[in-house]
Amino acid sequence: MNDEHDEKDEAFLALESLSLASQRLVKMKSSEIIELTADMLQILSTDAWIHAGNWTYEEKKVCKLRGARGDRIESFMKFVFGNDAVAFLQSVQNQEIYKMDKNKKPSLLKKVRETHGATVYGPIGVNDLLLESFEVWARDSPALNINNGKIERKENGEVCVVLGAGNVSGLSLVDALHHIFINKSAVVIKHHPLREHLIKPYETILQPLIDRGFVTQVLDYGIPFTQKLISSQFVTHVHITGSFETCKAVQKSLSLSRPTKSSSEIKSMVSGELGCVTPFVIAPGSYRRIELRNIAKMLVGAKKGNGGHICLSPQVLILPKGWKQSNRFRKILLNEIKSQPTPPTYYPGIIQKRESLLKHYNSLKNKTSKARVQIIKTKDLKGNESEVHDQLALIDCGCPDANEYYEDLALKFEAFGSVLAHFELPYDPDEKENDYLNSVVVPFLNNKSNIFGSLSCSLIVPSSLTHSESTQKAIASLKYGSIAVNSTGFFAYFARSRGGVWGAHPHDITGQSGNSMIGNQYDLPGVEKTVVYGMDLRIRSVVSMHLPPTIFIDIMRIILMSQGKLDGCHSIAKHLWSKFKSLF
Repeated sequence: MNDEHDEKDEAFLALESLSLASQRLVKMKSSEIIELTADMLQILSTDAWIHAGNWTYEEKKVCKLRGARGDRIESFMKFVFGNDAVAFLQSVQNQEIYKMDKNKKPSLLKKVRETHGATVYGPIGVNDLLLESFEVWARDSPALNINNGKIERKENGEVCVVLGAGNVSGLSLVDALHHIFINKSAVVIKHHPLREHLIKPYETILQPLIDRGFVTQVLDYGIPFTQKLISSQFVTHVHITGSFETCKAVQKSLSLSRPTKSSSEIKSMVSGELGCVTPFVIAPGSYRRIELRNIAKMLVGAKKGNGGHICLSPQVLILPKGWKQSNRFRKILLNEIKSQPTPPTYYPGIIQKRESLLKHYNSLKNKTSKARVQIIKTKDLKGNESEVHDQLALIDCGCPDANEYYEDLALKFEAFGSVLAHFELPYDPDEKENDYLNSVVVPFLNNKSNIFGSLSCSLIVPSSLTHSESTQKAIASLKYGSIAVNSTGFFAYFARSRGGVWGAHPHDITGQSGNSMIGNQYDLPGVEKTVVYGMDLRIRSVVSMHLPPTIFIDIMRIILMSQGKLDGCHSIAKHLWSKFKSLF
């Protein structure tokens, strides 16, 4: 109890020091930032952060990962965690190098085009191993939201409290790096109670920043402690990854502690990402059977990843009514749901949330004879039948433009678990001039009374139409912060670390998905969205619960995180030797 009391006191005492440190951070030269990020990249190229505090073991316990498939997911988590941080730091370095030498232009800035009133930067690869690419779309118009997550500088320095996410291990690390290097704010990371074990790997990676007084970390000591922390006079900003309700509670605490500030001033003190009912849209067209299978694999892999406890997890499948391949795709989708293993539900409150939603749709039998809920029996990570609350529930919402009963509750709040709603939008296949995406889908999705959030969405189109006029127009018009064409939001999320952005669309004034964007390391003006392009649909997507062997994932991580070819070869040899010795 005394140790906890001391740690609480230290957290409040650190705030004044952080405020002073932020003034030094603002004045840092490009050469100093390059040196600082190089120190962190060197740490990430080693195994020190992986073994810190045995956090991967704790992570497996939290996520209830078991068996060989659980080991593969663990390796994949390390892959994403490490490469995400490395890519972000490398982008920061590239920008500082560019500031010093205008001849060394970052790859994202080398290709620029104008289309549909937008300036488009890129495309470049999401990383050096994958074929997916991304662009950044910007528009010279005033944003109604807090654009790019940037905050107004204050003379006495900035201190940002990052309220840690509870669902993804490396998410809060990149949030902190964004506020340090992009916003020049000193940062307090308050870890989520579900993942307090992350304090050790974060400490290892952030040590160069901690030594300079730019970062401190605290555990979660309950709501009163957090309220007191963000109410400190030294705290000028709060960044949150969580729910819309939690964001409102944070704003209320700030308002009570700062009675002289207006409502708009209080809102500007809070940035974050608050989730989304993520749509997965399939445009009409003639798809090969292998393409339909790969679309289904991609959708199911994205849905089941992390148990569905992730903001970019597809929650609603939107099909064109009258599409000739609809029934065939539905059968393929069912088979794919059964084929891919199902991770367990672990996030607090999600089982109850799921049951409440299913109860509502099951009650509709009194209004229509059509069953609206279908529970798909699947296998868990060890090959046994999944628990009922883990199995994917398909919810039929109906069609907004049909005589049948339409119920859109599943479109109005984020389930954050094993739920996939589906419905159809009107489409007349006999009208050759009908532009389904722009005349039907875009108006529906942009109307936030229809569907919650503006964080990310997926558009599936025939591969030959990826860069067609119709698709490009839809991309330009959709008010989502990230759009994945023939891909999923996973790649858009990762693109934020290479100069892209992740967050609510800046013209979404509802605040449902938050009010800021993480990324934009190259300080592009008027950024609206990241656009990702997937591979040809005939090529199987890597987004799947059928992961490659652990050793392969580990080697890919080492290659991407190494400090040069020699360092990479040495690290791979060391890793293989350790695996060989463990056999004996």
